[in-house]
Parts: sequence; C-alpha cells; structure tokens
Amino acid sequence: SQKLHERKGSGLIKNVDSVEQLDPFELEQQRREMHQQLHHLLEQETHVTTMKEYIIHQLQLFESKQQDMRDEVCLFKYANKWNEWEVALKLRKEGLDEYAVAFVEKKIDGATLLYDLTDQLLLTEFGVKKIHLSKFRRITEDLKKKSLPKWDQDVFSMATFIPSFLFCFVFPFRHKARQSK
Repeated sequence: SQKLHERKGSGLIKNVDSVEQLDPFELEQQRREMHQQLHHLLEQETHVTTMKEYIIHQLQLFESKQQDMRDEVCLFKYANKWNEWEVALKLRKEGLDEYAVAFVEKKIDGATLLYDLTDQLLLTEFGVKKIHLSKFRRITEDLKKKSLPKWDQDVFSMATFIPSFLFCFVFPFRHKARQSK
C-alpha cells in the first residue's frame, strides 16, 4: 500500500483502483502472446541472416569455380546474357561487394542490370548509397557498349562517321552543282 501510494503520487499510475483490478490470467495471456511474437520475429530474422550467409557462401563457391575464368566471363560473354551470379561477381570485382547479395536475392541478371534498373530502384530496393550511383551508371554504360555485337559496334561507328563524311565531301559537290545551274 505504501509503494502503491508512492507510485500514485509520482503520477505514473492515474487510477490506483485499476491496478488492483488487473486480471493475472489476462496478464499471463498477454505475456505469452508477446513472447510468441518475439519468438516469431527472431525466427524471421534468423532466416534472413541464414539466407544471406547462404548466398554469400554460394557466391564464394561460384567465384572459386570461376577464379581462372572470372575475367573471361566479364569480358567475353555479353553482359546482357549474364546470370545473377555473374552480375554479383562483376559487382565484387568493381568494389561493390555490399550490394552483391541483394542482387542475387532479387535475381538481377545482366539484361536487368543494363536496361531496367533506375537510380530510384537502386536507392530504394537495393539500398545503394547515393555516392555509388554514378559508379553504377559508369559500369552499366561501359557494359552496354561491350555487350553490343561486333556488327552493331561497326554500325554505330559508321553512323558517327557517315554524317562527317557527307558533310565534308558530298554536300560541297551538291552545293557546287546548284551554283553551276
């Protein structure tokens, strides 16, 4: 009663009678429910941690199998054909290890990396830091260029060369032909 009075005086308990009316069985039921919820959250967190550890382990296995061929995978196979493991290897090679697990978890293949990921998605879905966005853009732009088949690269080179050629050689002759008429 003395402790109850002291608590009442401190303002922590507004109605002393309500404390005395608490049902111990209800309190025990609430305690059990809270314990079950905490246990469930712990299981979920453990599952997430275990899954990340599993992915990291699988990535390390994949990397060790590809150790001799890692550069070949990154250089000779078009990036738009990569699977999620090859994408993760590229991220690791570029010093972006912290994002490799998220890319594997979400099954981001080469085509998705090159053509579907926006800055907003990288920030929100993958937790990419703003400071790394420009690095992601440089990597994807470089890979897009390297992923073009040789024929497409030649066409793009010609497309930039032809306007210069036409301007320098064809248009002056057309202009002279009109002047002579």
